[in-house]
Amino acid sequence: QTARAGVQALTVSLENLGATVDKNVDLNGAYTFSQKEAAYNAKHSDLQAQFEALKAQ
Repeated sequence: QTARAGVQALTVSLENLGATVDKNVDLNGAYTFSQKEAAYNAKHSDLQAQFEALKAQ
């Protein structure tokens, strides 16, 4: 839940800054809680990098 909430919050922040955001999290093959959490954490890292790049402009 926390990882998903972090992705959602960062998505909203990026959209508010005018960025185009791919908010889809690929859960194919993620059968356990830890696999799903890892997928959300990876997406969060991607979005965080996008956010940092946008702020640096």
